[in-house]
Amino acid sequence: MSSGHCFISYSNRDAKDFGPQLSLELEGEHPYIETWYDKKNIPAGQKWDSLISKAIGDCKCFLFVVTDDSKVEDSICMRELSLALSYKKPIFPICLQPDVEFPWRIRDFQRIDFCESRRKGMAQLRLAIQRIDSPEGQLDALKARFSAAERDLNNANKEEDKLRIKAELDELTEQIKRQEEIVRNPKAAEEKTEKNIQSGLERERQPEKPVAGKTSTRFINTPPFIAPTY
Repeated sequence: MSSGHCFISYSNRDAKDFGPQLSLELEGEHPYIETWYDKKNIPAGQKWDSLISKAIGDCKCFLFVVTDDSKVEDSICMRELSLALSYKKPIFPICLQPDVEFPWRIRDFQRIDFCESRRKGMAQLRLAIQRIDSPEGQLDALKARFSAAERDLNNANKEEDKLRIKAELDELTEQIKRQEEIVRNPKAAEEKTEKNIQSGLERERQPEKPVAGKTSTRFINTPPFIAPTY
């Protein structure tokens, strides 16, 4: 699997045991899946807000444990969720309580159900995380980022924000086209990439052509030679 950790967001009130246990199971079974959560990764005395912000920005996906306390609008978990959404990270809501209502911002996201069977939920979660690294998973992530950017554009008021988001959409459009090509024909895409790499290496091997400097002759007006007198 590619590098990058899975950020676990959970409430210390009604899921304090589940969060650490989830981390242990993801890291302890094969294949190893790196995780990040507050009690494990924040040293004592450190400012948790900056560390959490960086951890979410660097994560490969965001695991949101949905419980009655975590979905409270002013909770730390919801602030973490907002940050993950702004970074356009893949988000997997984990259903831990059968009757809990999901926050509207992630209501349509693929949810992982741990209510019926913990074993089944863990297997589903592992497959979802592993899919992130596949060509299809990367295409899904790009399309999700594109949809999020479209929503940002509709909500943007400042012209500078609109221009920035439009540039992002143009770049995502090109990335989606390239990724769709990889999904359709991975072998051809791999050969094309290798060809581009070899072409780049060949250009680097070419000796630089010497730049012919311009020569110029300057005539300096000096007085005629005068022999010394003794």
